[in-house]
Amino acid sequence: MKILNILLSLTTLFFMNCASHKMDSKPPFEVISATYLNWTGGVRGVQGTNINITYKATDEITFESIFYKNRQTKVSYKEFNGSTSILGQFQDKTDHRLKNLVMEGDAKKEFGNKPTEKIEKLPFELKDTEAAVSYIYKGTKKYFKITKLSEEKPARRIQ
Repeated sequence: MKILNILLSLTTLFFMNCASHKMDSKPPFEVISATYLNWTGGVRGVQGTNINITYKATDEITFESIFYKNRQTKVSYKEFNGSTSILGQFQDKTDHRLKNLVMEGDAKKEFGNKPTEKIEKLPFELKDTEAAVSYIYKGTKKYFKITKLSEEKPARRIQ
């Protein structure tokens, strides 16, 4: 009986956790535009992607995170010309030390190698042109998937 109660409790927790990541089909905000910009810095290996989501809302919403390509980042807010946007910055990590890895059949020769960064699995599936946001509305954490991100072309430099 004790084991049955434990299994029932674990099953309930599992289904509650799955339900908590369900996407909201009618969020309390309207997405005006959603873009991504792939950028490259001035130093080799410094690059990333910025996500910009402009929205309109009548109720108070607190955005927490943006999810994109199996990664998550905290949002920042930007107001410009009466519009409100949330921004997510994803910097690609290029570790120049990886070039110095020793790959050998003998484990003793690989002793100084550092393990690579583990990528966490998101609680939902996203395509390459999709992003998701987590937000708090009336005390409840919710998720919304943005299905069509448009690519923003970088401004050309004048030299």
